[in-house]
Amino acid sequence: MDRIINEQTYSALINYLLQKDTGVQLFHALLNAQKAEPETTAEKKEGES
Repeated sequence: MDRIINEQTYSALINYLLQKDTGVQLFHALLNAQKAEPETTAEKKEGES
């Protein structure tokens, strides 16, 4: 249930941002942040082992 709500909220947020000029820049910033997260987690795991 929570996942469905989150997906709907996320898509609604994207649709809203894409209507704004700055929305595109924020959207790319979000994509870049998501791509960076797995890399940092992998680095932390490698450091622990």
